[in-house]
Amino acid sequence: MQQLSEMKERYDKGMTGLDKIIGQIRQESEEASAQILSEARKAASDKVSAAEAAAREECSKIERNGALRAKDQIARSQSQAALYKRQAVLSAKQELIEEAFAKAEAHLRGLSDGDYFRLILKMAEKYAIPGEDGEIRLSERDKKRMSFEFPAMLKGLKGLKGGTLTVSEKTEKIEGGFVLSYGGIEQNCSFKALLAEAHDPLQDKLQKLLFDSEG
Repeated sequence: MQQLSEMKERYDKGMTGLDKIIGQIRQESEEASAQILSEARKAASDKVSAAEAAAREECSKIERNGALRAKDQIARSQSQAALYKRQAVLSAKQELIEEAFAKAEAHLRGLSDGDYFRLILKMAEKYAIPGEDGEIRLSERDKKRMSFEFPAMLKGLKGLKGGTLTVSEKTEKIEGGFVLSYGGIEQNCSFKALLAEAHDPLQDKLQKLLFDSEG
């Protein structure tokens, strides 16, 4: 019991949540953000320069042909160049945000066994139904690397409030996280499903974290 108490104490101290993970992803993404945006701006600049060069060439042709609509052509070319630039930067931003989501999922799957199952415990406590008896289904990989203390720690979560959670003998075809089951009611708590569910609000948050401060 003392060993279990010490493990639970280490679990409480080492508990991390998705908000902290997002913070870590923000920190890890800063260099990638700068590099990708730098490349995007260079690509955009190249497209602008090419468009302006094409505009100048077109204007020269118009002038050589004695056309009277050179100013209109210049305006259209400049507008097209500006559109190219906006599209290039927007595409780079979207790619970076999607990359951050992929890195978040990879980061979660790549946690050490101790940190990984501490996170699983916190998630289980968050999504469990207080007072009810349920089970979680892990992936085959996670089931094999699960420590022998984990089922006892799962049953001892304070948030269960009289209910129980056990580890199912069955496994789930997921790449991290678990499926929570209460009889016929199931909730997909895999990392992929939870990130997909939170995609829009997290995308807004990443947009602010990564780009609001850019010059």
